Amino acid sequence: MVVGGLKDVRVISPGGVPVGDAIKLECHFDTEGDQLYAVKWYKGKKEFYRYLPKDNPPGKVFTLSGVNVNLTQSGQNRVVIMDAHFGLSDKYRCEVSVDAPSFDTALVMAPVFVVDFPDGDPIISSERQTYPVGETLRANCTSYRNHPSVNITWSINGLPVKGKFVKTLPRIQEDGNLTTTVETLKVCLISYNILNLKFIFANTQVV
Repeated sequence: MVVGGLKDVRVISPGGVPVGDAIKLECHFDTEGDQLYAVKWYKGKKEFYRYLPKDNPPGKVFTLSGVNVNLTQSGQNRVVIMDAHFGLSDKYRCEVSVDAPSFDTALVMAPVFVVDFPDGDPIISSERQTYPVGETLRANCTSYRNHPSVNITWSINGLPVKGKFVKTLPRIQEDGNLTTTVETLKVCLISYNILNLKFIFANTQVV
């Protein structure tokens, strides 16, 4: 991205951050020889950190509920927010501006999602472990206590199974804003569906 005298302005976001971890955001840019004036960080539309190289100290935190900036780890090219929680999921913006004579400014954005991963792998349950050709397989897959909610994808012998064969049940709301997701699989087995339960897989992905 090029804006006036600024070049290659970009934000590097971790994307998904586990609850309790630090959120580390980086903002990189090329001033093309101009003097850097300021780097400002916003959560949504609210500024929470500013770096002015001419100030002493150069870093300044603006009070914003739920945002705990680590000043010692933050600086010109990055900001670190401690103790990630769900309320920190948002769009984060980095605004870079240079000094006279151009006073060019660039604003770039990247999303952050705070996640609580499922309690272990998804669990598949079925009426039995083996099925002969021609019978109908019925199975459930449960992914316990996660945030955001997950989508479940099925495969048999490496082949995806979807559409009319799968059904997502109403999600179960748990304490702490967590969700349990259950999906059912119902499919009539034909000759190439060599069926033993070990050949059935289900994966999860956050919504």
